[in-house]
Amino acid sequence: MTIDTTDAVDAEIVETPAFTKTQAVQHNQKVQGAISAVNATGKAYDDAGAALTVLLAEARDGQIHVGLGLPSWTAYLEQYVRLEPRSIEDRRAMVAQMVEAGMSTRAIGPMLNVSHVTVSTDALALSNLTPDLIDSEPAEIDDTQPEPEPVPMVTGRDGVQQPRRKSKPPAKKTPPKNIANDFTKTLDTLATSIEELVKLSNDPKFAKSATIKKHREHLEKAHDLLQTVIDKLV
Repeated sequence: MTIDTTDAVDAEIVETPAFTKTQAVQHNQKVQGAISAVNATGKAYDDAGAALTVLLAEARDGQIHVGLGLPSWTAYLEQYVRLEPRSIEDRRAMVAQMVEAGMSTRAIGPMLNVSHVTVSTDALALSNLTPDLIDSEPAEIDDTQPEPEPVPMVTGRDGVQQPRRKSKPPAKKTPPKNIANDFTKTLDTLATSIEELVKLSNDPKFAKSATIKKHREHLEKAHDLLQTVIDKLV
């Protein structure tokens, strides 16, 4: 969309007609030529860069993506426009020209192969730009995002369709305990511990230790419990 400002009092908004398929193809050829000229030097602030900025603004206003059969303006930029600045300074110069031409940071990002956040940072870093110039046109929907998978529906007995409930994964079955193996392992551990206790009791200092004597009650309790186990094996 362009604004005719020849009469400052009665400014009139004039709709730019959309490109036909032939016009879109021809204009895209001009854009590609300007891109090649800019990439040859990696600079946007020369005549080639200025020409490219004008051509891109015309392409946007003429809805070139429609004539080329693309879903959006952003899709056109992602497919056809690739700029190759040689340095951060050159990239920021390109950002400056495009922002001042009315392009959004989301539209500029694909052209420079950077995120729109990087473009915003570059624009704000330039002394001759202010934050209100950033995203001066509405952000377009990112068409590259995959669409969510459709939710499968089921029809109930009453004829009403509802989303299919996700089936819960089967619960993991706990294998049955092998009590014989568990008993044998525990008994082996117990036997090893008892053998160690016997070795300690053979030490001459064992009977003289007041601390050890305090554990007699524990041993007697352990003896009684073992006896109940033994009785069950009869």
